Parts: sequence; C-alpha cells; structure tokens
Amino acid sequence: MQYQRTHGIVLYSRKTGEVDKYLHIYSMELGKVKAMATGSRKITAKLLAATEPVTETEFMLYLNSKTSRVRVVGGVLKNMFNPLKTNITKYSYACAVVNLVDSLTAEHDKNTHKYVLLKRTLELLETAKRPDYIYLAFALRFMKLCGYALELSKCVSCEAEIPNDEISKKSDIIFFSLKERGLVCKNCYNEADFELIGVNAQAISFLRQLSKLSGEEVEKLEIPKKIEELVENLIRSYINEYVPYSLKTQMFVKTL
Repeated sequence: MQYQRTHGIVLYSRKTGEVDKYLHIYSMELGKVKAMATGSRKITAKLLAATEPVTETEFMLYLNSKTSRVRVVGGVLKNMFNPLKTNITKYSYACAVVNLVDSLTAEHDKNTHKYVLLKRTLELLETAKRPDYIYLAFALRFMKLCGYALELSKCVSCEAEIPNDEISKKSDIIFFSLKERGLVCKNCYNEADFELIGVNAQAISFLRQLSKLSGEEVEKLEIPKKIEELVENLIRSYINEYVPYSLKTQMFVKTL
C-alpha cells in the first residue's frame, strides 16, 4: 500500500453511490488509472471540479496493492480548460478526444508521448478556429502511438513508393485499405476486394498534412468541403476498425 502523487487528465467520470465518483484518469506517471473519488460529488467537496471530465489535476492517489484498488485522496486543480466548456462545439471535440484515449488505452499503460499529445490537443482546442481539423490530426497521431499507424507513403501490398507527383492529377485515383491501414497502388488493386476505398490526390495530401503539420499549421489549411468530408469519413471508419465499440462522441461530432 502506498501513496502516489501524479498529474492526470480525467477521461471519464461516473456517479456512484450518493456522493462518489468513479474515474478514468490518464496520468503522466502511472498511465491510465481507474479510481474512486469518495465524497467528490458533495457541493462543498474540494474535488468537485477537479474530478470532472476534460480537467487536468495533480492527484494524490492511494494504491492498495492487496486489492489493486485505487482511491483519490486529494487533488489540486491545474487546468479546467474553461474555453472548451463554454463552447459546445469545442467541448464536443474535446470529449471525442478523451473518449478515444480511454477506449484505446489499457489500464496502467504508461506513455509520456500520449499524455503530452492529449494535453497539447486540449490546449489547441481552446483557441481553435477549426476544432474538426485538430481532432482529425490528433486521431491520426494517437492511433499511431497505439500501434495503428497509417502507411501514407507507399503501397501496403508491394511496398512501392507513392510520391506526390504520381497522384498529382485530380482525376488520379488510388485506393485505401482500412484492414491493412494504408494506401494500395493501382497495380495491387483487386476489384473483388470490396473493402478498398477510392481516394484522390487531394485527400491523400490532406491526410499527409494532418499527420505531419503542427496544430497551428493544420488550422491554416484550406481544403475543399468534399475532400474534408471524404477524409473525415475515412478517419472515422479507420478508428471504428480498431476501437472495440462504437464511439458515441465520434458520431455526435459528425453532426456538428
């Protein structure tokens, strides 16, 4: 049995008992932790705001090695991300972000890069003019950290390089495989494979930019509406391929 201080972002919060909360926290030092916050729903509780979803808190946790249970015994609120919580669109995308992290992260899976990406994405969403672009860029990068990276530079079948000039014409069509997580060149295309999705040069370019550019640069992109919709649907299908259940927040932000 021991006490552990850790910085964490609340991914999920559920009411339990009369005044308690059951939390999923992604922490810098311990990875994903499931913990009970006793009494945190009381109006006078110090942990009332600090245990809300999409909130960064410095937690004091009590770890019971005998039962493997974790209890929140204290906390100092670090960032409420208030601009997100006063804007329904931004908050919806923030919820989609933490929902994806929660869904694809095993308990005690510690990864500093994931934590930094999560926190930075929430910070970008606070001032974002294109929260949809920030979410898509986050999704691609987070899936990569989870081991589900997309191959966007060469064919996943024959491994032939697919440079930009090969798909430079708007009429050029190349194919995308959700199952194999990447591009399929014309030579490897099989008409009998109904899982393949046809995409054009602009869509591939947008995907590559989302994968590599900074958040500030992503927001400056000017993409035709049809290409936006194509890439959004592709990324959502890609996420659904590897998330064990349907993400309600992902379906909701699709309607925004």
